[in-house]
Amino acid sequence: MKSIYVCVLIVVFVALLGFATCEDAPIAGNNPCSWGPSYWCKNAATAKECDITAEHCAERYGGFSEQ
Repeated sequence: MKSIYVCVLIVVFVALLGFATCEDAPIAGNNPCSWGPSYWCKNAATAKECDITAEHCAERYGGFSEQ
């Protein structure tokens, strides 16, 4: 009988731990600036949004992919 209580406590603890750690976790990739240079250097507007300079895009990636 005692082992049933222990199992129930473990299940409850794991369930509560899962809710506590996942509730406010950010969604991976939610910020488009985390998508990398294909997004940063798409055009001048996306570069500015991600605090990337036009010179950076030109030097490292050949400029903007859209004009």
